[in-house]
Amino acid sequence: MADDDSSSTHHISLWYFVIAFLCITLTQLVHAVILPRALQLWLPEASLVMLVGLVAGAIIAAVNHELLVEAVTFKPWVFFHVLLPPIIFYAGYSLEKNHGHVFFANIGTVTLLAVVGTAASAAITAGFMELVMQTSPASVKRWTTAECFLFGTIVGATDPVATLSVFKSVGADDTIYNLVFGESVLNDAAAIVLFRVIVPFADANDANGTSDARAVGNAIGMLVGASAGSLGIGLAGGFVVSLMLKLIARSRRRGVEGTNEAVHDEVADVPTLLVYVVGFMLYGAAEAAKFSGIVALVTYSVVVGHYAYWNMSTSQRRVSIEFSRVVGSLFELFVFAYIGVAASASVPKNAWSGELIFSAIPITMLARAGALVPIFFLANCFRRRKIPAKAQLLCVAAGLRGAVAFALAISADSPNSDSIVATTLGVVVFTTLVLGGTTAPLA
Repeated sequence: MADDDSSSTHHISLWYFVIAFLCITLTQLVHAVILPRALQLWLPEASLVMLVGLVAGAIIAAVNHELLVEAVTFKPWVFFHVLLPPIIFYAGYSLEKNHGHVFFANIGTVTLLAVVGTAASAAITAGFMELVMQTSPASVKRWTTAECFLFGTIVGATDPVATLSVFKSVGADDTIYNLVFGESVLNDAAAIVLFRVIVPFADANDANGTSDARAVGNAIGMLVGASAGSLGIGLAGGFVVSLMLKLIARSRRRGVEGTNEAVHDEVADVPTLLVYVVGFMLYGAAEAAKFSGIVALVTYSVVVGHYAYWNMSTSQRRVSIEFSRVVGSLFELFVFAYIGVAASASVPKNAWSGELIFSAIPITMLARAGALVPIFFLANCFRRRKIPAKAQLLCVAAGLRGAVAFALAISADSPNSDSIVATTLGVVVFTTLVLGGTTAPLA
């Protein structure tokens, strides 16, 4: 009986993926062809896909079929190991072609926003959520102090999937795009590492000060180690692949000259395959080593986009960039549909708390503003080209939370994990639909 249920769930999951991609394609057509231009600006493609997912999830919840609900339940391993890598790879690989000079010119500010901003935002969020717990009525589920900090790390970082999707659809300014892009990718490492540190030390937070100090020391050590390890893996892999493609390019040129004609045919497809296979292998290696696969992959993709890309033939460049763009864009939209379905269908009804959600939304927005505004002020003290107030406002408003936050919330193991997941979902849906829609007028 268990085998039959497992087989049925598998078949339902396959049909779910097929139907989901079909719906996404139709939604893209509706957004591009039917919706007026003014409405497209206020309702980005990602937001529309999430709305479709919310409606589909509501229908699935109404049917209330156990195997169907199980099949559409959000699975973190699917997101982190299947959907996310192609999205991040394209973002880094296309950076040199689209925004490279602007990104590297702002690397110092990006690092400040990613590391200091994430930690400050998480701490501010945790402090205010603790205050909410102390002042809420007895009917509201009480999170522990450790759970408040856990929630702060979950929603403290912006999501590269959500941010990139909305920013691409509205054509944001290069400087703004790269500030938020760099922050959203790099602070993912800080958020995931802080999350991994707080989970095992949750009990220590209720103990003595020595345990707290040890937890903080471990957090700093793990953050530095994970960042260095991820960067090292990405850089090493990127330079090795770039060197290999340079050697292949030399062999190809010799073949064109007639001295080794067979080599050109044999290696024609190698560069594109090599770039992709090694990139996803490095992502898996970084995750297996408890580093950040996202940081490793974006570092690798930036390196190969800067060096290896120019050692490809014209046709190979076109194929590699267009293939990664199509796959990355499709997976981005699927992630939003996935979140929408999960929000309506797979979260227990008793986990939802209007008071927690409506408290968490302004808290996360205020925490982001409180963390980023001082950093912008500090950065402008040392920058030759100042970041204008409009750009700062857009960076604060573009603090979209998405699948990364949701996946971390589902991975949390605590007494009130269902409540944390529901509250996180509320923040994710609000920031994507509301903040995502207001990005276009600000840009």
